[in-house]
Amino acid sequence: MNFKRFIPALILACAAAALIVHRVSTSRSNDSPFRTSFLVFNTQATVTIFDDEHEKAAEACRDLIGKLTELHLTINAFDEASELSRLNATAAEQPFRCSPLLWDIILKSEEAWKLSNGLFDVTVGPLLALWGFHAKQDRLPTQQDIDAVLKLIGFDKLILDKNAHTLQFPCNGMRLDFGGIAKGYALQLAMDVLNAHNRQSYLIDLGGNIYRTDTPEGDIIGITNPIDKTKLLGTVKLHGQCIATSGNYERFRIIQCKRIAHIMDPRTGWPVTLDDDARSVTAITRDPTFSDVFSTTAFVGGEDTARKLTRQFSGTAFVFATPAKTTAAESAKTPAAESANLTISIVGECDFQPESF
Repeated sequence: MNFKRFIPALILACAAAALIVHRVSTSRSNDSPFRTSFLVFNTQATVTIFDDEHEKAAEACRDLIGKLTELHLTINAFDEASELSRLNATAAEQPFRCSPLLWDIILKSEEAWKLSNGLFDVTVGPLLALWGFHAKQDRLPTQQDIDAVLKLIGFDKLILDKNAHTLQFPCNGMRLDFGGIAKGYALQLAMDVLNAHNRQSYLIDLGGNIYRTDTPEGDIIGITNPIDKTKLLGTVKLHGQCIATSGNYERFRIIQCKRIAHIMDPRTGWPVTLDDDARSVTAITRDPTFSDVFSTTAFVGGEDTARKLTRQFSGTAFVFATPAKTTAAESAKTPAAESANLTISIVGECDFQPESF
């Protein structure tokens, strides 16, 4: 089966009480796939199962949604009742004993921190707050503000007891934020559930973090153009792989006329981009948990970092879309050609086909 999918990031406003809402839709024809849609992490998600056992597929999806609901309730940093919020509120006072689910994502976050050489770090919560992503900010932080917060950043500062499964902060003000790994981790959980139910052929789309089981022909997935989200940058054919995109064009704040993107460099305390130039990095990999981690890490570290990851992880590749370096005269010659505003570069091996403009 070979089909083309255009899957831009679709962020939905979700009431606090409606943490995850799902709608199951099935067709009377046994030849059609089973599909269920729901909200997870305030993002539209869809699971499609390509078999004719709709009752078994529905049962598998009910278990899948239950597992993701549990994850959401555990790591939602904006819910004061969540386990993560309780950890953030008390871990500076005493060791916090984690549930098996929270402990597992902490260990995965440690692994991501190590493999990224610190470019990916779940302790960036205080930086996100400083730059206005937890509460509105009216002014840009000073270097003094940033230097003060940098003292709170660093996974190596955390005190982990791997026998007791406890975590402690060495000082007040530290805060974990799993935003950069949550959807990748959820993707692995979803795959585990479907595999346990013996579903053989399926596609999972968790708001742009996508996995497709291996097929002879592969499935074609569209990558959103960061300049115009109604268009495609190009397409990638997936063969038992995951795909995730990090960009500065979806989640940002405007402070003192500066466009502040949410992806932070934990080494400097500054956002990776402070401009209006749209850009993105798409990671294609066989590891669902680290799909989001890889795209974020490459966005921070650039193509050299991407090349290291492709050497380390077989089947991993990256598509970079960055502002083209053109002169004013060159831009004037092709004012309508949006492709002239972007440079597309590939790191690693993948079946990327650029869209024509």
